[in-house]
Amino acid sequence: MANRRARPSLLLPAWRAVGFAVGTGATALLPADASAKVGAAISRAVLEHYDENIRAMYDARIVAEEHEART
Repeated sequence: MANRRARPSLLLPAWRAVGFAVGTGATALLPADASAKVGAAISRAVLEHYDENIRAMYDARIVAEEHEART
């Protein structure tokens, strides 16, 4: 934000507090098995995201190596 000469919103602390309360409150109100399913789903989503990024980096490396081999 500094490089665009902008300042954070005055509501940002409130927004963060509400987001934290909703996230932790909703999880606390869920039954244990539902909470475990939510945790597993989040873990799966994170792992899929990491896998996509690793594959993209691997593919980019192969392309770079092929380009270097041609030059």
